[in-house]
Amino acid sequence: MPTILLDIDGVLADFEGAVRRTCAEVGHDLAAVTVHNFTDNLPALVYAHYVGASTQFGWCSAIEPYVGAYAFVADLRTLGDVVAVTAPLIHCPTWESERRAWLLKHVGIRDVVSTRRKDLVWGDVLVEDNEDNLRAWHARWRRDSYGILVRHTYNTSADWPTCVPARDFNALYEAVRRAVG
Repeated sequence: MPTILLDIDGVLADFEGAVRRTCAEVGHDLAAVTVHNFTDNLPALVYAHYVGASTQFGWCSAIEPYVGAYAFVADLRTLGDVVAVTAPLIHCPTWESERRAWLLKHVGIRDVVSTRRKDLVWGDVLVEDNEDNLRAWHARWRRDSYGILVRHTYNTSADWPTCVPARDFNALYEAVRRAVG
């Protein structure tokens, strides 16, 4: 059975929305996101608030899943084994336990790999929104794998063979189906 690796934030979960809500708590309106690591570009006081808020228990749990994420993952299970491959939020001491609970509750995923180095995890397919992660993963596994980039405002100029708009789970399912078919 094929192994389907799924990044979480930007693929199934609205991390950007959670940061937007956190920034709004201190009156900051987050501009259009143009880089993947957009939190690094927050003004110092806003960044300090974001870090402080996101270290609190419950911040990760409150991240909204994209509408349709649960059904998408259920559909993927008809194609193969689904594994979450997610980068931990280093400054948050409860991130990994909250993320595991979030994945089970919102998308029914029990198999989770928490790592910043997604290129260390083999799978037949990786669905990812970070072009650098996708390139590193594909460089390691290219003969035996297929990468799918999920499009966002921060990666529209990426040059990748298979790109699917964020939250278009029908198109994403079809891309995965073709990759493992």
